[in-house]
Amino acid sequence: MAYFIFNNYQTDPNTIYKIAEDENYLNNLLLDKSIYKIVNVSQSDFIAVKNNEKQVDSLVGEVPTFKDIFVGFTSKTVLIDYINNFIMHIDAYLKNNKNHIFYSMWNSYLTQLKKFKSEIENKQELTVENITKYNISYKLNVDGKNWETIETPYTEEVTTVYEPFNTLRNISLEKYFQNNNLLSYSFLQIP
Repeated sequence: MAYFIFNNYQTDPNTIYKIAEDENYLNNLLLDKSIYKIVNVSQSDFIAVKNNEKQVDSLVGEVPTFKDIFVGFTSKTVLIDYINNFIMHIDAYLKNNKNHIFYSMWNSYLTQLKKFKSEIENKQELTVENITKYNISYKLNVDGKNWETIETPYTEEVTTVYEPFNTLRNISLEKYFQNNNLLSYSFLQIP
């Protein structure tokens, strides 16, 4: 059984504040559970929200309904900004909770995010502007007449494109990590 922790505010009752994959995680979140609404959810709903594939559309009593969402990254800059924001929140948690039960788990994830970010920053993004182009010159002979040299662009196949970035145009970072058997956590799981 997994859990969603909702804000208990009248103005925004459908907003998820945190998510917990199991009761142990729920019991070790750094929050006063008495001021939040805690709802049991299936593992599949937990994973879909964690991976930014679904979000809660409404909450009626204890039953959330979901809508599908699409999270992808339109540019390398957007992805790096997302990672930097995640790193900032994890750093804040780690700085203030060195003895917390989830410290090593989040420290490992922070290391993974920093390494992944570094790899992305050092790879070329596939865009129309950075595809290597060559001009091929040739003489055109039509009906026995030679025409001047004509140059036409030729695009060489680009082999330096960083595949993970191209994949992340279509899925969330969390889903990408899950699909590649790497640590995968959501902002909503930071204690």
